Amino acid sequence: MPSWPTRWGTAEDESSTKWSLKWERIVDVHGARATDSFSWLAGVEDQDVGRVRIVLMATGFLFIFMAFNTTQTILSTVLQHFTGWMTGLSYDLGNASLMIMYLTACPSLCVVPSVIRRHGAVSTLMIGGLCYAVYITSLVFVWEPTVLASSCVVGFGQATIWVAQGVLLTSNSDESSRGRDAGLFWGIYSCSGIVGPAIGFVVYEGMNSRGFFLFATLFTLIGALFFQALKSRSVHAKDGEHASALLRSTTAHDPAGECLIAGREALDSNDQTDTESGRAARGAHAAVSGSATKDQPSFSAEKTTVLLKLVPFMLFVGTSDSFVMSTFPLIFAPSSAQEGAVFLVFLGWGLTETVGALVLSRVSDTIGRRALVYVGALTYLIALALSWLLLADSRLVPAELDPLWCRVSWLSFVAGALFGLSDALSNTQAYALIGDNFLEPHENIRAYSAFQLMQSIGMAAGFAFSLVIPIDWRRRYLVFGSQLGTLVASVVGVLLL
Repeated sequence: MPSWPTRWGTAEDESSTKWSLKWERIVDVHGARATDSFSWLAGVEDQDVGRVRIVLMATGFLFIFMAFNTTQTILSTVLQHFTGWMTGLSYDLGNASLMIMYLTACPSLCVVPSVIRRHGAVSTLMIGGLCYAVYITSLVFVWEPTVLASSCVVGFGQATIWVAQGVLLTSNSDESSRGRDAGLFWGIYSCSGIVGPAIGFVVYEGMNSRGFFLFATLFTLIGALFFQALKSRSVHAKDGEHASALLRSTTAHDPAGECLIAGREALDSNDQTDTESGRAARGAHAAVSGSATKDQPSFSAEKTTVLLKLVPFMLFVGTSDSFVMSTFPLIFAPSSAQEGAVFLVFLGWGLTETVGALVLSRVSDTIGRRALVYVGALTYLIALALSWLLLADSRLVPAELDPLWCRVSWLSFVAGALFGLSDALSNTQAYALIGDNFLEPHENIRAYSAFQLMQSIGMAAGFAFSLVIPIDWRRRYLVFGSQLGTLVASVVGVLLL
């Protein structure tokens, strides 16, 4: 096992360093504190900086995904019967585009760890956010080659932004608060499901889909700018003097001595700073990177077993999202006259997802992660049952589908709300479970990459499934059976942990 010298000792003393080697923490090294520029300007206390960074990151995600998630929900209806200029085929360009996106995300995840180690998690977040802007811009004037090409771009962005998010979320929390912090992030992020559909409904009804995509592009760019506030700076502990150099990381290093949080160039600028804090930052980095091995250990047999047990749950997170985004809107709003209702149904989805993330996910730190996974699975099962009723025709289901709200059944809003609650519980507990079981830097980044890989495979398979087997009453057993199968497999996997 390689030896990683730190201020607490060496890695041979496994019991003493397991909890000490907390990468990307706010630390005090010979009077030099690492903090982000926003917190330094705002005078935030050291113990609160980690949470401030999570809030800043979540706000960036809020803007980006209030644009993208709302775009994703209406693509299956807006581009449902598109005749391609390049292919000459009439098909659902929206689902095809999203399928390509998640297929591209899978190989992209192989290079994301290297991108994060080289450029830092914050810069990686910004790159991912700009990829989303490229994709949404291509939808303003729909041209088949441009949309398909930008789908590949946003696939890379999908891989980079979510792995970097997992790295930053884990590094700014600990075991005692990980469920709460994951809920804090997911709660703010989930507000995108409230604000996005609300603005989308107003813009879509007042203008058209082109106007909506223009607004969505603007919000995505604003979200990318929020990540800039996460850039780390070195601040002297005694007099608060702002050092001219950016610390490459708040002491976040991988086993090769490369920082995970900020870019390679940031620490190099410390060489130009002759302040006490600059010298301390260089010394702290040298202590870690100078004798670190370049051979990153792989997962142990125990960790590999844990990861394999989580694979069905990871796949379910992807397949369930693809079902809700592609198939569910076609179940309750199959006609163009009902497209406006899609925004409102997903507004309810966003409300319950936010409540689930901010309120229910907090209790996972006390009652356990698995308990909330089971609650989320039960909620999803009930939502599937309601979707089945919505798909049934009036001869099989009488007046229960009335009254109609905004031209769709009231059950659409109930099912959408339940899907949102289930999504919040599944995602927050997925991040919490990974954070609990993969604490070391080299394990953590690989585990989050594996999660995004499995989720992307699940979503790509789900969108491909909806293209090949469009939803209708005759295919109901195949469509709903596939969802039920992945749900059961995910519960069994978590049960075996």
